[in-house]
Amino acid sequence: MDPRAEVRLEPDPVWTDRYERERERIEAASGDGLLGVFHVGSTAIHGVPGKPELDVLAVYGAYGPMREAAEDIADGGFELSTDDGECIVLSRWDGESAVFLKLHVQGDERASNQLLFREYLRENADARRAYETTKREAAATHPEDPRAYIGAKTETVSSLLADAREAGYAERLPTFV
Repeated sequence: MDPRAEVRLEPDPVWTDRYERERERIEAASGDGLLGVFHVGSTAIHGVPGKPELDVLAVYGAYGPMREAAEDIADGGFELSTDDGECIVLSRWDGESAVFLKLHVQGDERASNQLLFREYLRENADARRAYETTKREAAATHPEDPRAYIGAKTETVSSLLADAREAGYAERLPTFV
């Protein structure tokens, strides 16, 4: 089985240190256009199992500075995998784990959704348990198909995002997101 498709069922505390290294990399590659850098995804939520992947979100005031930072980061060993004008995704796989740097232009709803989801799960044990159950079921059903695994979580993620909005978590996000 491809380890990138593997869902590790136990959290790993090393992710915080890895996030800090990637945050420093993004900050070094970015100028004044960088508004904020955040650890997102399962590895950012204590007690939630996840794949051996680090997700880092960076928000920029405009596309130009974001693209320049992406080019600098890519020169440092990352591959550019997506660029849709509002989001650039860079990735690196080292054989054991993956790093995904998700650079977003201010106002991209995908960025606010990632932060909203993280904040809600960090503070809500019932939401964490619901998400964990869904992740475990998706991993058992789709152990070697990352796209199907993600698709199997979509309904739960959408529901939890709606719950987070209803509970007022959107007002807690940084204003620049």
